[in-house]
Amino acid sequence: MTFIQIHQKIHAIDQFLRHHNGGEVLSLNPQRKVCTSFEELFESITFMETLQLPSIIEAISILVKEEINHFPNNIFWDKDYFLYYILSEISKCFPKEQERYTADYLQRYVSLLQLFGKSSTIRFQYLHDFSYGFDWAKWVRNDSENRNTVLPFSLAFLQRMLQRGKELEQMICKNDELYPRLKSTEFRNPFHFHRSIECESLLLRQLASKEYIPIIAWEQKSVVDWKKDYSELRANEAKNSGLTK
Repeated sequence: MTFIQIHQKIHAIDQFLRHHNGGEVLSLNPQRKVCTSFEELFESITFMETLQLPSIIEAISILVKEEINHFPNNIFWDKDYFLYYILSEISKCFPKEQERYTADYLQRYVSLLQLFGKSSTIRFQYLHDFSYGFDWAKWVRNDSENRNTVLPFSLAFLQRMLQRGKELEQMICKNDELYPRLKSTEFRNPFHFHRSIECESLLLRQLASKEYIPIIAWEQKSVVDWKKDYSELRANEAKNSGLTK
């Protein structure tokens, strides 16, 4: 694949996102309304020469399309931290191993989308709890002594999320009180606050303005944090904003 072809592939990812979102791909960054484009992100990576770009860019393209397919109502799409992290991990592999690592990562990531998205029995509406670290921070806090070195988008955490998805499926099968079978095409909301698009957008923007987000996903070298009780912070913010059920 030539440089021009690579550039066109990256540009196509941005076009796809913009088309799906009606022009603007929204960021949670309090200082910027729209996300950093993939073109900008790839241009800012200083170790590009170490990467097997054709397979990586193809994987990112599939990943983004699958995110939209399984979570079409997702609102915020920051990928700065995620892309920098995953490219850094791939760059640690020998060139011949990069394609295998990329394929394995993509397979697990897409499996997660299928497990939790709109066509599943779990049927969550947004990626936000995963992409901004709420799921990760809660899991680490529950056993920080053994989990504090596990990063949000690592293969180890993806595997944990796959396990959690299977656990939720079993709870749903048993018509659990917190995770019952859904009786319609509604999205699942196990929280005590509303998660319509309007409510979700308002709440997350308020949390971001107060730095109550575990992953500052709009920064490439963000310091991710699990030490605050982000679940409680979010619940309190929802209550104070009149968003509770």
